[in-house]
Amino acid sequence: MSAAADTAGTPPIPERALRIVSTATPETLEIAVVEAPVAKPGPGEVVVRIDAAPIHPSDQMVLLGAAELADARFGGAPDRPRVEISLSPAARRAMGHRMGIALPVGQEGAGVVVAAGSGATSLIGRKVAVLSSGPGGMRGTYAEYLTVAADDCTPLPDTVPTVDAAAMFINPLTALAIVKTLRLEGHTALIHTAAASSLGQMLVKICRADGVPLVNVVRRAEQADLLTSLGARYVCNSSAASFGDDLVAAIKETGATVAFDAIGGGTMPGELLLAMEAVARLKKPGPYGSFDDKHVYIYGHLDNSPTVLAHHDYGLLWGVSSWLMPDVLARIGRERTDALHQRILNELDTTFKTAYAQSITLSQALQPAVMNGYCRQATGAKYLITPNIPSQNVSEPGRGTH
Repeated sequence: MSAAADTAGTPPIPERALRIVSTATPETLEIAVVEAPVAKPGPGEVVVRIDAAPIHPSDQMVLLGAAELADARFGGAPDRPRVEISLSPAARRAMGHRMGIALPVGQEGAGVVVAAGSGATSLIGRKVAVLSSGPGGMRGTYAEYLTVAADDCTPLPDTVPTVDAAAMFINPLTALAIVKTLRLEGHTALIHTAAASSLGQMLVKICRADGVPLVNVVRRAEQADLLTSLGARYVCNSSAASFGDDLVAAIKETGATVAFDAIGGGTMPGELLLAMEAVARLKKPGPYGSFDDKHVYIYGHLDNSPTVLAHHDYGLLWGVSSWLMPDVLARIGRERTDALHQRILNELDTTFKTAYAQSITLSQALQPAVMNGYCRQATGAKYLITPNIPSQNVSEPGRGTH
């Protein structure tokens, strides 16, 4: 590929590079590795050579939208694979807002700054973690090179490998923002679903260190064993016949009045409210239910079915609403957000360590077996895209998840 110098006279960067884009048309969703221009950095911008970028469930929402992977047709060249998925009428309606737009994919990653515009040249040659979903919109880290605002980059110590810092924003900041929300709203304990995820494992460690009682909800016995091995005290298996009683007992002991639900659809939000209300009625029975304020925040969509609620069973004060990590960070301000970033850096190899089942290239990310692997969103099946590093297994399987 040919090269061009940036406006600040920094070293040459490629004019074009590979990236993954997802485009909805009236009939199909097209996902492809394409060659696209590398934008020259303007003032306050940098070009990052992306070494590693994780695949989160929220990234898959951009990658696949409402399309069904089971309907996919795979084609293209080995280094430029293409996936086409026919869209049902319901999927077309759900994706109407993105028709004809080639969406870049990937919220975060890490790499090395190779060029910079004015005001950001001090970052050239530095390793950085990148958050691509800033105010300017999603730039997409599933790319060989990415031009972003310098403010969206966190410089890394020379001793930190870029692979280790690739996932230092989304899950760590979400886990920390959950605890911040609990404190801002006056709760003293919390419930967390899909708790065996990478984020859930981080939350177990944070709550242990910060003295926050945490009720973990999982769906398999081996997930419960995993969290117990990390020091979790309260773990409830939603597949067990005793789940309802176990949940009430854990809430009674912890006093949890707020839940953070990554599942979203189905009956789980209602089951959490029902259990919190059952404990409240034990303290002060009444004909209309309790006055204890109970809330479920939905922050994930592992289940895309409708959320089912039986509102007459939850007492007089309750709520279900969406929750977004960036909103919490905006509420607490830049200084406290910077303190969270520093904590993540300090504990990157402990509390916030992310393990991966597989490391894959951009082209491998669109192979049938690989897509089926990361779309399972199973414990131990978190994948890392390494656009400029040969693929390899970067960590032992079985310890990470979505």
